[in-house]
Amino acid sequence: MNKTSFIARIFIFLSTLAFFALRPMFLGYKFTGYALVLLAFCALMTFVSTSRLKDKYDKLNAGKTAKLVLLTYVPVFILEMLSLQAEVALGNMVILGCTVICCLILFSLKNASSLFLGNLKYLFLLIIASTIITSIFYFSSDQLKMETWKYLEVEVRSRKDVGNVVNVYFPFTPLYTFFTLESFKLPRFNLFFMEAGMVPGFFASMSFLFFQRKTFSNITCIILFTAGSLLTFSTSFVPSFALPFFVYLLLNGRLSLTKIIVSISIMAAGYYAFLKIPFFGFEDKMLTHGTSFEDRMTWYSLSFENLLRYVRIISGAVLIYRLGLLKENRILFYSFMSSIFFIGVVNFVLYSPLFVLFCFLDLKIEKKKNKKLKTLRDDDYSRQAGLRQWQPA
Repeated sequence: MNKTSFIARIFIFLSTLAFFALRPMFLGYKFTGYALVLLAFCALMTFVSTSRLKDKYDKLNAGKTAKLVLLTYVPVFILEMLSLQAEVALGNMVILGCTVICCLILFSLKNASSLFLGNLKYLFLLIIASTIITSIFYFSSDQLKMETWKYLEVEVRSRKDVGNVVNVYFPFTPLYTFFTLESFKLPRFNLFFMEAGMVPGFFASMSFLFFQRKTFSNITCIILFTAGSLLTFSTSFVPSFALPFFVYLLLNGRLSLTKIIVSISIMAAGYYAFLKIPFFGFEDKMLTHGTSFEDRMTWYSLSFENLLRYVRIISGAVLIYRLGLLKENRILFYSFMSSIFFIGVVNFVLYSPLFVLFCFLDLKIEKKKNKKLKTLRDDDYSRQAGLRQWQPA
């Protein structure tokens, strides 16, 4: 690794930490200012060092991506100014604008998409490991001792069910709330996202990308990301992990009768699972966490107060569609963004910093080549080169 590549990796790593602290991450509301300063510092250093660090990248038009994000956010910003306090609307615009500008600069670095995805993978795996440790302590000992493991309280936005403070437990795991059943309570770990329901969408998106190259490491990551999503006990788990593969099936190749039958079967099975899976299914969640669904019904009822949510969803859908036209692998982009868009419909994810980061990703997954076939091709090339070399004039 040369000096230029090493410096680029440092900037990308620090930027990943900044995105991690920004919304919709768990620490975002408390450390937003610090995270923006860190992100701006990394972007500034990249810009100053552009003659040494900037490299050519294939078909990654960061400028058009930044322009699309800002243009599609204009209707959202206007309605925020009309329906929310001006201070809140301007604050959201500042965060989005800073995020987009920083991404525009950072994605001029070579292999930025792969580096960001790799850093997020290891960061999330570390958090999942922490959460698994906490869950093992919880399920293997007296559940009443849970309070003895609490060592930190972080103030977040006010919510009816948990108030404005989230408790952090050993080793370093925030707890969203509990499902209270007849005989025991199930903890809902939110893995440093603002809400437990935000976790499966991002984890499903990354798992889909890992699945494109089925190595031992990637399969292990898929298993761990699935386990992390399961520990949230979120109903969004089922559709989030099914959507990327379903979208990929529909868009990859021509539409056929077999594809239609398979798609209908998947939708039917997915809908049944959404209703019936214990603890995660709709019917169980209505009994244990019914207020959440009542809130969702209120949020999306037809009223002028909810117009902002409709506009945000429509703008987000238009943005993802238009961005797909710029990407090197359009089908791959639409597939891994489908689960993130889905949780954006039911949670405040659209146009958040982490959502914007995924919008800038432009990945080309290369399949693992057959080693024997590659050797034969190399031998054939060598023979042809030798014939050309000894061919008489």
